[in-house]
Amino acid sequence: MEDNRNQPNLRLLLSRRQSLTLRQRMMIYLIFMILASIGLVTLFSIVGGIVWSDERQLTQVLENQLDRNYQKMEKEMEGYVGYSFNLSKQLSHTIELQMGEEVKRIEDFNDSPQKLLELQQNMFNDLNTAILSGGSNGVYAIIDATVNTDLENATNSRSGLYLRLVNINSNVAIVPQTILFRGNPLVARENGLELHNRWDLEFHVDLVPDFWEPASKNVEPFECIWTDKMQLTDTWEDVILSCVPIRNGSGEFLGICGMELNEIHFSSDYDALNSDYGSIVTVMAPVEDGKLHLDQGMLGNPDGTWLKGSEILEFQYGKKLLTYRSDSGNFFGLQKKLSIRGSGEKEWMAAVLVPMDRSLQLMRKNLIIRILAVATFVICMLLLALYLSRKFVQPILNSFDDIKEDRQEGTAEIRIAEIEELKEFIKSKNQKQEISELPKNIEDLLSGFQKRTITLTPAERSLLKYYSKDYSLEEIAEAMFISIGTAKKHNTNMNRKLEISSRSQLMVYIDLFRRCDRLEDIIED
Repeated sequence: MEDNRNQPNLRLLLSRRQSLTLRQRMMIYLIFMILASIGLVTLFSIVGGIVWSDERQLTQVLENQLDRNYQKMEKEMEGYVGYSFNLSKQLSHTIELQMGEEVKRIEDFNDSPQKLLELQQNMFNDLNTAILSGGSNGVYAIIDATVNTDLENATNSRSGLYLRLVNINSNVAIVPQTILFRGNPLVARENGLELHNRWDLEFHVDLVPDFWEPASKNVEPFECIWTDKMQLTDTWEDVILSCVPIRNGSGEFLGICGMELNEIHFSSDYDALNSDYGSIVTVMAPVEDGKLHLDQGMLGNPDGTWLKGSEILEFQYGKKLLTYRSDSGNFFGLQKKLSIRGSGEKEWMAAVLVPMDRSLQLMRKNLIIRILAVATFVICMLLLALYLSRKFVQPILNSFDDIKEDRQEGTAEIRIAEIEELKEFIKSKNQKQEISELPKNIEDLLSGFQKRTITLTPAERSLLKYYSKDYSLEEIAEAMFISIGTAKKHNTNMNRKLEISSRSQLMVYIDLFRRCDRLEDIIED
């Protein structure tokens, strides 16, 4: 007996070892559903640009490049302006010493080649110091005087010195060699300088429109203005120049001076950055009427793009990036205002540009790859969830069928511990019911009840028959084609004759007759 009692527990233990519990199955199923839901949210976020946005990544790349180059430009331009201010002060002092008591105004140097030569000779040391220490490609000083006022275009010709460095590859010359671009050739001879192959005696100031602005306006003594990009006369070199007025102690205008920023230097100093989105180009240019004027500014190394430095790019602000458009092509980019003053009150910008076509191509490719990857993940999770749901539900249904059919071994291939435990509980309960003893006076009870059924009318006996089939009183009335009131009347008479007071008491007698296999004794006519 002890072994038999332990047998169900042994089978239950084996069942638990062979399969996962309902809770474990549900947890696994929910995990896959949660993963599928996360995948769907991620998929919608990718499509909406919330996560894994290439535009955000491109913006970050451009911001980093812009920040680096902006700081570099600001430092470089600030250095040029500082040297220009210092040069203006030195030249003011030198010119005042040269003028002395004999020359009262700067105009008195007109038509005096010897005085202008002496002035240039005295100015040379100031300019030479500035070019060797200022890191610039060139330095100049223009005096508001000319050697011959009777010459044609004399009003646009002014005396001065323009020193330049040769062999420029970056902000440092390979060999620091100074040459004379403008000025008296005797100054070059005295200081061992070569003449530029496009040398000229004087400046054509119509090419430097900012020359006249300090003279015609009551501006601050040391305010610096940067010219637009210009091509040096008779050369292929493009430059922008800082222009600082030279004034004497009483504020009288004497001329202008400044430093040169050469496009060759700028291009070599600001190389293109290769990125996944294309070549990122650096630009320093003025902005006017929503347009970035590359034709008036400096262009870094344009490798990987079609930029030539003569374009005008119309730009529009987007959510994160600016869009630059021209007839030749389009760019994405960012820009930031520089703290320098351009001619005509123009704002100068440091900008970084990347070709739009290459960027959009990569963005579309990455978007498709990410969508496919996440969509594949979602489909896999849903398929696994569907598979698990079938593996989870079908064993339960099979186990319930086993319980209904009272199959002890069961038909389910995968057993579930909780259901196996339920089956064992039902089995043990049925066994207890089977071995439970019948009342000792069962025969007297059955015989007495059977004798009382003889007194029933046919209608009351039909009522008893339907009760044995577990009909309700309403269903019995419908089956016998009588009213519910008539059925209740028959029910009352039947209870009185059978000496019972309720249906539950009647069902106990019916159950006893059924278990003793004698039900026909009370329901048969």
